[in-house]
Amino acid sequence: MSTLHIISSLAACDQIQFIAPSDTVLLCNEGCFGQQHFRDCAADVVMLQTCADARGMQPASGVKLISDSQWVELTITMNNSITW
Repeated sequence: MSTLHIISSLAACDQIQFIAPSDTVLLCNEGCFGQQHFRDCAADVVMLQTCADARGMQPASGVKLISDSQWVELTITMNNSITW
């Protein structure tokens, strides 16, 4: 089963041990600042474009920017979602 892990705070980045390779990590809000925690993560890691723009950030290597509509699509296609 694939899970969408929505990481919305820097403290939530510590939840990496619960992420499986088949999961997807979505960085949003203050969670964007923790992208370095996921550099060796086997799961797909994405960041909301609007959150990155609001913080003047560029994604790290391996982090893909997605739109709000792509985020909605992710929530529909994943089996589960967890907001940390």
